Amino acid sequence: MELHGLGDNLVEIAKTKVTIEIQPWFPSSFSFEVEALVLPALASVHLHSSFFYNKHVWKNFELADPNYYKNERIDMVLGGDVYVEILKNCIHKKNGMLGQNTKLGLMLSGPLTVRAPVAKKGVNVTTEIERFWETEELEIDMVANDDNKCLEMYAATTKRNAAGRFIVQIPFKEDKTLGGSYKQAAARLISLEKRLSKDSAMKNEYARIMEEYITLGHMKQVKQIHSGKYYLPHQAVIREDSLTTKVRVVFDASAVTTNGRSLNDVMYVGPRLQRDVFDILVNFRLKKYVISSDVDKMYRQILVDEGSQQYQLVLWRKDMKNEIKEYQLTTVTFGTASAPFLAVRTLMEIAKECSNMQVQKIIEEDFYMDDILTGADPIEECLQLRQIISQHLDRYLRKWCSNNELIIKSSNEDKENEICN
Repeated sequence: MELHGLGDNLVEIAKTKVTIEIQPWFPSSFSFEVEALVLPALASVHLHSSFFYNKHVWKNFELADPNYYKNERIDMVLGGDVYVEILKNCIHKKNGMLGQNTKLGLMLSGPLTVRAPVAKKGVNVTTEIERFWETEELEIDMVANDDNKCLEMYAATTKRNAAGRFIVQIPFKEDKTLGGSYKQAAARLISLEKRLSKDSAMKNEYARIMEEYITLGHMKQVKQIHSGKYYLPHQAVIREDSLTTKVRVVFDASAVTTNGRSLNDVMYVGPRLQRDVFDILVNFRLKKYVISSDVDKMYRQILVDEGSQQYQLVLWRKDMKNEIKEYQLTTVTFGTASAPFLAVRTLMEIAKECSNMQVQKIIEEDFYMDDILTGADPIEECLQLRQIISQHLDRYLRKWCSNNELIIKSSNEDKENEICN
């Protein structure tokens, strides 16, 4: 859908439409649904900085936005049709501002003097083209530099605990300043709960996974609330074609905070360390007898240090009747930009420490993320290969698959192995 503004100028093209349920932030039985168009950004509709105002003037009123004087991100613009539906009787006037009573709380309006942003001057087209090529070269150099920083950070900060588990640090950029994220995480949790309430099976499975996080120590409750530096919204992703996990909890580290930056914005992504998937698959298909497996909870096998955990807080409650509690994730988290790099770099570290050169080569060349895809032509060699891999990596791997029943039956392990034709 095309959106037009003043002068019938095309403002933006909305490609997605969603249905959203809206309710006041304070306890209320009122709620309503609206259809909203999704845009890449809502620009030039908010203040460039917070402003001073005597907020105590409205302290006896239930405001629709208690933080109206702060520079916070605008998530939605409501149309006049919605405004008419939520209006209630009574208008209050104080210190030159109007307070309109609505079903969402008192909405404030009035004049405000702010410094307008300085408009950019036009530049020569030739100069812009020259800058384009300069920028292209600069970006390549910057990416290489960032990748080197990532590798250096990993080497300098990674350690092991007494149990032998790797402890890594999120590779943050120099400026990792973030705004508020608690309110958004709380709103996303409430929305998730409403979605799950319509599917009891998915709700129970989601709750089981979250409780498993707590039981395994992958998530621990924090003592001091509202102290986190970033709160991760989370959601359920259904994977019907998965042989192992049908429901996955995905954490949204790209959720933008009130200063316009997300957790993923303030960390390095890291370089790609594995071979191209095409090369791995071609090599895999050339083998007559093949085996495959995957690392069990690959990301969650790797711990993150206490400092990084402050940026991995989540909100959770098993039942909507309970109080929302704060937890911090203690392991590398799926959904963060650096997670693939940290996981694969740790896998390469395991390869370095492996005494068997054949297994070391398989880890370096036949792994794609957490999946191992390898094999051999004589079946005897493939059987031996599987035994060698199991000896060195069995504590990390789960279900095995093969195109030969004999290879699967040769295992004495208590795993649900499968024959894949």
